[in-house]
Amino acid sequence: MKTNQVLTFLTVLSALVFSPVGNAATITAAGSGNWTSTTPNAPWPGGVAPLPTDNVTVNTPNNVTVNTNVTIDYITGSGTVTMATNSTLIITGTTGGTGLTVATLNATATNNTVIYSGNTYFTKYTTYYNLTWSGYGGPFANSPLTVLHDWTMNGSNGGQSGGGGGTIVGHDLSVGAGCSWDISCEPIIVSNNTVIGGRLKIGCGSGSIASFKSVTVNSGGTFDLGDTIRATISQNLTNNGTVTGTAHASIHFTGTGQITGSSTLTPPTVSFEGTTTIGDALSLQYTPDFLATIVFDLANPQTVTCAGTLYFGHTLTVINTGGALTTGSSYQLFSAPSYNDPFTFATINLPALSPGLSWVTNLTTTGTISITGTGGGGVPVISLLNSGGSLTLTWDNATFPGYTVQAQTNSASVGISNNWIDTGSGTPYTVPINPANPSVFYRLVHP
Repeated sequence: MKTNQVLTFLTVLSALVFSPVGNAATITAAGSGNWTSTTPNAPWPGGVAPLPTDNVTVNTPNNVTVNTNVTIDYITGSGTVTMATNSTLIITGTTGGTGLTVATLNATATNNTVIYSGNTYFTKYTTYYNLTWSGYGGPFANSPLTVLHDWTMNGSNGGQSGGGGGTIVGHDLSVGAGCSWDISCEPIIVSNNTVIGGRLKIGCGSGSIASFKSVTVNSGGTFDLGDTIRATISQNLTNNGTVTGTAHASIHFTGTGQITGSSTLTPPTVSFEGTTTIGDALSLQYTPDFLATIVFDLANPQTVTCAGTLYFGHTLTVINTGGALTTGSSYQLFSAPSYNDPFTFATINLPALSPGLSWVTNLTTTGTISITGTGGGGVPVISLLNSGGSLTLTWDNATFPGYTVQAQTNSASVGISNNWIDTGSGTPYTVPINPANPSVFYRLVHP
């Protein structure tokens, strides 16, 4: 082999070994147009779209429309990027770029999604249709953030709102297992479901709105109320993780919904301002505010525990979707070291019992309701007392609770008929004797 041939070979080999491969290029839009356009300078020089490893500059007055699924390192400039319907833009930030920092981002088109898969600190705060954080970093929202549909956090990002005017999520908010978000003192409204696999915290009690529809806390997840008293849930709370807080932090249940889950709910306190069914245990530091209706189902009895004095109010409704209720059964609905005895709920609705059974309510002494009496059938026997021109009917109401009197008055030729009238009276039932009435009949009925 000749010497010059060897040198040539080595030169080529050196180029293969030491030349950088796949370096990111900076592509500057030369005009406006769709991302996929092959027309030169509309928007890309030579009509060649940037590669996923490239970064892009869009300066005014240019507007580049993302009309497909695009992956890019980062985008900067003084111009505009517009998301088209059903498009997706993934910002990787693999070279440590600054995310999406164009002057204007129009990302409200239906079903479009912007994904920050790199350092989410470099998020542009504006209005999105779908927003996803799938990377890392500590984003700090110092500007308003509106997500018209879903906001999804996964990966390992964690940050907070800070003096930016708050957050609105038009559909679902999902905080993944490796993520955390501190709402801090800013308002937040989530219009549909909030799913917490990581940590969602309300940082202070500024009086701003923190409004949710339905919240699910997954195993390993934490819903931290901080020291706020402003979190509202208008429908359901499912707790399989941790719900906690400090000071007088509270959840206000404002609509018709239920509390369920496998983990005890442990915020400092709650208030019931709608109709809330208790399907999970609550362990509270302070008495709840009973401002509307609280519902217990004896098919799944749970207990509301309070570390201090428990104050009742408004309406308690107890239902039974399970088997037959039997004598001797007792249900611990509330547990506290003391109760505001003798003050109890203004209205107490309890399930109907079989004849011979009755309810005993000890809510202001032991927090329980129980069943007593002798069930298994039988009917009450009416006792009659004719005295002073009046007839009095009595029966054993303790053994046969819930019975009331019906009556009918007919001519002598008719006798007894089907024209029973409810008197609404229990025992004793006293009625004047009128000799002008040929025949009067009474009977007991049970609802």
